[in-house]
Amino acid sequence: MNYNFKSLPAVPTAKELIDIVLSKTQRKTPTEIHPQMQISRIRKFYMRKVKFTQSTIEEKLGGMLEKFPKLDDIHPFYADLMNVLYDKDHYKLALGHVNKANHMVENVAKDYVRMLKYADSLYRGKTLKKAALGRMCTILKKLTNSLTYLEEVRKHLSRLPNIDPNSRSLIITGYPNVGKSSFMNLVTRANVEVQPYAFTTKSLFVGHTDYDFIPWQVIDTPGLLDRPLEQRNTVEMQGITALAHLNSCILFFIDISETCTYKIPEQIQLFRSIQPLFVNKPIGIVLTKTDIKKWEEVDLEHRNEIESLAAEHKAFIAQVSNENQDGVMNCRNLACEQLKAFRSQFKSKHTTATYTRAQPYVAMPKNQIEDRPVNIPESVLTQMQSGEKSPFSQNIKEMQEMNGGAGVFYIPPQEHFVDLEDEDWRYDVMPEFFEGKNVMDYIDPDIMDKLNDLEKEEEVLDDAHVPLDYDEMREIYEIRRKIFLRRKRIQQESMIRKGTFKPKRKEWSDVREGLEQLGIDPTPLKDKIKEKRKREESPEFTSNVDMDIDGDTGVETIKKRFRTKSKSLVKARKPGTIKDNPDRETLKHMAKVADKKHFDTKPKHLNTGKSGIGKRDYR
Repeated sequence: MNYNFKSLPAVPTAKELIDIVLSKTQRKTPTEIHPQMQISRIRKFYMRKVKFTQSTIEEKLGGMLEKFPKLDDIHPFYADLMNVLYDKDHYKLALGHVNKANHMVENVAKDYVRMLKYADSLYRGKTLKKAALGRMCTILKKLTNSLTYLEEVRKHLSRLPNIDPNSRSLIITGYPNVGKSSFMNLVTRANVEVQPYAFTTKSLFVGHTDYDFIPWQVIDTPGLLDRPLEQRNTVEMQGITALAHLNSCILFFIDISETCTYKIPEQIQLFRSIQPLFVNKPIGIVLTKTDIKKWEEVDLEHRNEIESLAAEHKAFIAQVSNENQDGVMNCRNLACEQLKAFRSQFKSKHTTATYTRAQPYVAMPKNQIEDRPVNIPESVLTQMQSGEKSPFSQNIKEMQEMNGGAGVFYIPPQEHFVDLEDEDWRYDVMPEFFEGKNVMDYIDPDIMDKLNDLEKEEEVLDDAHVPLDYDEMREIYEIRRKIFLRRKRIQQESMIRKGTFKPKRKEWSDVREGLEQLGIDPTPLKDKIKEKRKREESPEFTSNVDMDIDGDTGVETIKKRFRTKSKSLVKARKPGTIKDNPDRETLKHMAKVADKKHFDTKPKHLNTGKSGIGKRDYR
């Protein structure tokens, strides 16, 4: 399981959460409704808003519950560490409050959707929608304290070091200002703050080092004081939690120079007080600041007490000077070897253990020869002594330098030719054309035999060829043409019966040719067609007018006849469309209908949809 809590999403405040939910509802759902719409559409409009708001709240709150770690599912080290830092009861109450609010919002949405199914007007639907969203926002407002607390927890969790509880670990502990952080900076690539006063380190720090091709993590803990567990503060309890739950090698630091203001007996007493946390773990006692005071300069009584303490708990003793870096790497190597041996014993006893990581295997030769003299061929020695250079010793690198260098030189394909009878042929130019003929046509040794076979095949085909009878082919063509015309005529007759056939207008040349083939003189028909197509003068506007003028008819009579005859030029309307003598009300209605279509300079569909600062009663 990955215990990297830096990926936890930010927790918004209650006010921010309400703004997010309502803004998303406004953007993602329709915003236009009118009383003229059907009541079923109005109900669906407001039901959609209520359901969308509920789903958005469930998405936000459910994401928080899913991302935050559950104390019962994570490693006991992180569970106790969160209890020390944040109080697990308060943490569980905050998550429970969020979960309860999520269920309450779901129930409110169900109740109001059920009531919206029976809304009988737009006003009733809008009122129920307002009430539903208002109750949901009220529930979210009650989460103010819980959301604020969870955001602080998230910030602190993101700052915790990424400690793998199942990895090989070295834990450094001891009194404050005994050189723990300095040792960690030398052993690992970490950069822990080091100051000449106590309690510089106030939280856990982790660094990584490599030993025997295996990664190791080194954990620096805050300084501990010799006092009861109930009196320890949060800073000390972080180190106690790491010592209690992590399977690692414990390095207890003792300042033999006593410059940390704590005497050696006091430091030994601290070891004995926290010794129950060292059960079933390899232990190492690290004597620091040996550059100030040597181990031999320590009182004999204190030395015997430290040695007896190490023998009692099967711990190794290492002398370290962070200032001179004496014994630092030796101490690290001893601790790693102790932990490797302990984990190997534990693995042999518990074959089902899954927390041990497989080590790489380095193969070594069985019959390794210690003395391997230099073996140089005699030909090479002779050449070196004579100073001559072999003609075949030129490599590709030298050829490249001689032929323009990198980017210009390329290995010629002739270098890949093998089994040449004469080496002088290697770089000969292969001709493509010789005496006007393609050389590639003569590379095939069997090309002449193939040509003869092809010519024989053509002769056989020529002998078997039968000339075509064009008279017979003409008869077949005429039969096919008659069949095609017969089918075409049957199709046209069928279309004429159905009324879908529209004969094409034939050209006079085609008509004349057909009549001449039938033995008919086309001249009379041509004159008749010309006479029919000739445009005749309209009797309404010519002869009648002249007749009226000759008969001394007045101007009014002429105008009346013009009006009467002009009506015949208008296409007749379909019967039943407009009355012959419409009444006054019908004419008014027709005028209204005719003026109803108008174009607005500000189309409504371009100006609605997003609310401004003004009223929102239409929503």
